[in-house]
Amino acid sequence: MIGSLLLLTLILFIIIEAVSAKDRFYHLIVESIISNAHSPDCQDLVSDFRYLFVVRDALNPEAIEPGMPGPKIEADEGDILHIQVTNMNQVLGTTIHWHGIHQIGTPFMDGTQGISQCAIQPWESQNYTFVAEPPGTHFWHGHAGMDIADGITGPIIIHPKNGYPFEYDDDVVVFFQDFYTQTGTQQQVGLYSFPFVWVGNGNSILVGGKGIAPMCVSSDGNSTPPGCIENCANDPLGHLMTIKVETGKVYFLRFIQSNW
Repeated sequence: MIGSLLLLTLILFIIIEAVSAKDRFYHLIVESIISNAHSPDCQDLVSDFRYLFVVRDALNPEAIEPGMPGPKIEADEGDILHIQVTNMNQVLGTTIHWHGIHQIGTPFMDGTQGISQCAIQPWESQNYTFVAEPPGTHFWHGHAGMDIADGITGPIIIHPKNGYPFEYDDDVVVFFQDFYTQTGTQQQVGLYSFPFVWVGNGNSILVGGKGIAPMCVSSDGNSTPPGCIENCANDPLGHLMTIKVETGKVYFLRFIQSNW
């Protein structure tokens, strides 16, 4: 009798959990571009022929332009995430790894090239489906070669199903990235060389996809240093992430360092 009651309780719990879970849909478009309009740190990307991998969510009508970091993936604990990834790069394959997601029961959704899957080839798509757990602040990133260095990364926010132990007025993601003048492919060549060539520190640190390369800080406030974008280098504060706050309000700051 006791065993039957326990079994019935377990079944009811599973049913309640399944009913409360929601399906969340995203469609990430990965594109490669060479454009100074997307330069994250004022460097002249066109002159350097430095391409970026930028990502947008095709299901978000407001996200017309791709950017760095990529779209925020957001769900409640226990929800089912359905994320289609389309690779629009014409040459390189890619995958997306969901950093911090346990993938219990879904190991082939982990997005690790050569381990859980082959790369998503140019013009191809893959659907990732997995449970949103554990709750917390996580991030997603490219996991083919060194393509995370080219901009394939963004936040994952999973809210606990029982709510937070505190109240807040606004939720702010502060997303850190190292940015290199060298592309991920160039870095990979050095790492595979003999003797080994280390990638070194990034040329700049991005916060919220924005930063200023040290070489692009104008010494007189008027001139544009070589290799930098005109006007951008002369207004460094206008090219940095700002967080506007109001007295009396509580802000939940989520800090993410997206590099290795």
